Amino acid sequence: MNYETENKLMMLSNIYNRFVVFKLNFYKKLKVIKQKITKNSDQVPFFPNVGKKRLFKYKKILEKYSKIFLIDF
Repeated sequence: MNYETENKLMMLSNIYNRFVVFKLNFYKKLKVIKQKITKNSDQVPFFPNVGKKRLFKYKKILEKYSKIFLIDF
């Protein structure tokens, strides 16, 4: 294997690893949001100033990104 192809492979693996880390962090954040939503759907002490509209928005975000990353909750 010559130097150029080795370099390209290193770059690709680097990008892939970053994406995996991003995906894992995002997964954790979505899980936290989901827990906050499901614990109390009527009253949400975690989000003191959040109304039902914003909670609905969080649910939409959760559904959207779980489809993109094929995450099961």
